[in-house]
Amino acid sequence: MAENQQDLRQELDEAAKQVHEGQQWYHYKHPDLFYTILGLGVIEATETVAVIYRSDYGEGIVWIRSLEEFLGKVEIDGNMVNRFNIVK
Repeated sequence: MAENQQDLRQELDEAAKQVHEGQQWYHYKHPDLFYTILGLGVIEATETVAVIYRSDYGEGIVWIRSLEEFLGKVEIDGNMVNRFNIVK
């Protein structure tokens, strides 16, 4: 947990080096369905840096996921894969 708002700002700045507003990403389960990054934020209850993103399909729902989880890996059939990948 961050000690103060300066620490949170630093964490957000570091996160912005990895995930940028306007980028498109896809989830490993559906590489043909994209999400657009709307920005970064902080989950108030935990002071965790989070990614705010919108599905580019269906109803365009806005989602929030911790940065750690967004950039994390998951195990599929014994292999570790990125949960989300940037669209090239």
